[in-house]
Amino acid sequence: MFDGTNDSVELANDVAVGNTWTYSGWVKPSTFSSSGLFGYLAAENNDGGAGGTATRHGLGLVQSATNHGGSGMVYYYSQTGTGSTQLSSTALTANVWNHVVVTADVSNNQLKIYLNGSLDNTLTKSNIQTVFDSLGRYSTSWYFEGGMDEVGFWDTILSATEITAIYNSGTPADLASDAGNYSSSSNLIGWWRMEEGTGTTVADSSSNSNTGTLTNGPTFSTDVP
Repeated sequence: MFDGTNDSVELANDVAVGNTWTYSGWVKPSTFSSSGLFGYLAAENNDGGAGGTATRHGLGLVQSATNHGGSGMVYYYSQTGTGSTQLSSTALTANVWNHVVVTADVSNNQLKIYLNGSLDNTLTKSNIQTVFDSLGRYSTSWYFEGGMDEVGFWDTILSATEITAIYNSGTPADLASDAGNYSSSSNLIGWWRMEEGTGTTVADSSSNSNTGTLTNGPTFSTDVP
């Protein structure tokens, strides 16, 4: 569980998703409030280092009543170019597990979002990121509040039938094995199941072993999709 204040999962290595990618995650946002809260599901938080240029991008979730379509809407933020844009046309439901999938065709400036196994919206967006390095935060100001589970990244665009198969009628599927209409396990480059129960790290169940570190105290929960 993420507290919305400063909790995050910091990945040991950047996830280089490339010019075609897919994000998948189960999220259970806490009750939406009227405050200006924006949570981030996944982001790149490169501060540029000494003398460098910061590049920050991310998949955000509106957890307040205003901005980007209101509570429960997913949006995409790019520090370079066009800033933040509403991505979903349907709001997520608070205190319920929602399956969110975003696919990106960077060269053609296209994002698609699928909610609970079905296509929700297609968006034209420039300056789409090709790297992720954290879950649950953007910069040091915007943090996700709620539950997060079974987060995966692929360096390819999953098909609509594959996404429906992963949703699996509301029960998370095994992303590391091809089965039924799902055939992209070889393109899985990160998969954090959040099943440890104790400790301060979460294992990457893909072949890349990119361990995530629980930062500032997110906690494990037996409440799963």
